[in-house]
Amino acid sequence: MLHSMDPFQFEFLAADLLQKIGYENVTVTKRSGDKGIDVIANLTVGGITNVKTVVQVKRWGNKKVSGAEIAQLRGSAETDQRGLVITTSDFTKDGIDEAQAPNKMPVSLVNGEKLVQLLIKYGVGVKKQELFALSIDDAYFQNYSSEESGEIDSDKNRSLWPLPGGIFSYVDTLDKFLDQISKGNNTKKGLIKWYLDNFENVTSEGTSQGYINVPKNMGLTRFENGVYNLTADGNNYFNSKSKEQLYEIIAKNILAFDDIYEYLKISSTPLNEEEILTYLKENFDIDWETFAQVNFRLLWLVNLGKISRNDNGYTVK
Repeated sequence: MLHSMDPFQFEFLAADLLQKIGYENVTVTKRSGDKGIDVIANLTVGGITNVKTVVQVKRWGNKKVSGAEIAQLRGSAETDQRGLVITTSDFTKDGIDEAQAPNKMPVSLVNGEKLVQLLIKYGVGVKKQELFALSIDDAYFQNYSSEESGEIDSDKNRSLWPLPGGIFSYVDTLDKFLDQISKGNNTKKGLIKWYLDNFENVTSEGTSQGYINVPKNMGLTRFENGVYNLTADGNNYFNSKSKEQLYEIIAKNILAFDDIYEYLKISSTPLNEEEILTYLKENFDIDWETFAQVNFRLLWLVNLGKISRNDNGYTVK
């Protein structure tokens, strides 16, 4: 499952794992101009040392990470930073030697075997089955609609996912998707193909289906008689392209979306994902064990221009 994941999803999985381990201010970088850095996080030791860590995430099959990739990460880092490479495969001998080279920025390595151990230990993206067999938890990665999951006990959908194209391009991708539907490319097969053809990091039909469900869960589209069409709200937004109107539609249909925004509005200081998740679990019928769904809501609020992020967390603009 890890090898078949969309690379974009894998970056979020790695970021969520780092948060569970204890890293702070974990941020998935934008898709362009990131200089090969996929995630940025802060490692605090004993409440004294705070080290900024640049992370490279590689969802590779049999190809091992070489010394050249380690050197590339060093070249992208600043002098006061340290590095971390996480891969589903392994490292070559020269890759390990380069990571351990004296008088150079230290780079920690996590190979596929260690990654699985950490996912199990911290309960990120895995679920236990009978006989203690372990498998990847599809619900963590996929964006099911309320009809498909059968687990929604609220009038609002619990699941929200980002969209491909860049961490600050969700609205742009959404607009292009709605445009496809308005032009008649509105079958499941056609929309899956559109995602696969237009976004290089979307590599599976399952992931494409998850992205197709994003505007459906938001209340912008509906699936009837084998095709997708815009709802009344979807038509209104598509014609106006108003981000404020889009916020109102999402808030009406996605659980805790407006609650997060309102909580940030009354806070006198920036809040991080852990503080927001704690607030939600204490005040709403939410049992999320990871930061994934909180992260996705925060990123959509950033894309809508409602909030911003700094080194201390998220705050209302």
